[in-house]
Amino acid sequence: MQHPKQRTRQVEKLKGVRQDLSKQEKLIWNRVKPSVSFQFNIKRKHLLLDKYTVDFFCSDLLVAFEIEGGPSDSLSEEAAAIRYRELEELGVSFVRLPLEWVLKKPNEASEFVLDICRGFRTVDELDESFLSEE
Repeated sequence: MQHPKQRTRQVEKLKGVRQDLSKQEKLIWNRVKPSVSFQFNIKRKHLLLDKYTVDFFCSDLLVAFEIEGGPSDSLSEEAAAIRYRELEELGVSFVRLPLEWVLKKPNEASEFVLDICRGFRTVDELDESFLSEE
């Protein structure tokens, strides 16, 4: 069990991280933030299990969205596997958005995120054929 002061320090640290969004995170966040998509509970830089941060999280469906090239990519393979396993045991699904797609087609990538939250798409629908559409 985590000490309450340690949790408070983590939350304070996240506040700073949330202000320092990368370009690709800003492209998605400006299109899916609650003021735009008020019907879903989408959070940015969300802390899960008091130790794992994901780029975006739809708490209604327990879906984590991560943009490739983010901090989670710097984890070792073993650490990443542990992270995914622990979160998947809680019922969290992951969607990894390719960096190039987000930068080149931010509206399309954002709509994909919202479509998953709306139930129009599944987390398995992101594949190369979908990304290569012009």
